[in-house]
Amino acid sequence: MSKSFSSELSEVQQLAQTIREFVDERDWEQFHSPKNLAMAISVEAAELVEIFQWMTEHQSQNLDPMKKQAVEEEIADVMTYLIRLSDRLDIDLVRAVERKLVINRKKYPVELVRGRSQKYSEYKIWNAFILRRIWQMRTFCAAVWANMEFKGISSMNSYKAQLGSSHLLMLGPKFGLKGTETRRVRSK
Repeated sequence: MSKSFSSELSEVQQLAQTIREFVDERDWEQFHSPKNLAMAISVEAAELVEIFQWMTEHQSQNLDPMKKQAVEEEIADVMTYLIRLSDRLDIDLVRAVERKLVINRKKYPVELVRGRSQKYSEYKIWNAFILRRIWQMRTFCAAVWANMEFKGISSMNSYKAQLGSSHLLMLGPKFGLKGTETRRVRSK
């Protein structure tokens, strides 16, 4: 466990105990199934969202004291139900957050996502696109190099000179061709 969360862990455990006592005093345990607690989190989160509904970005960052108090109370409700749910399911909330941060660091590497807000699956699609293009270019370059070696040509300038008025183009999916097809195209 990281040192940054060590003091919070004891506070979370203390809050869980306090909430457990509050619930026991009122005989509410019977209503606190994981399903009901998850639903309560959703309801309280919706109440938090409702406070910000129709605000501008500027307004949401500059709340008047009454709105800020309402936000604080809704955040407390969400946190209370989260702690209660984790307590009922015997989930160490702090460790769960730490583990999730490790996962998210892998899903969202800084060098790829800094300043961008897309979902991780969109970055995977982009990465696959880039890798496919790199592979196509590698395949194309290997074909050109093999052709040069076959013809005994030692430089690209010599290769261009030998081609004369025609040149080799790589036409990919953008031009309606599949894979890494190449065609000899005559210049006009």
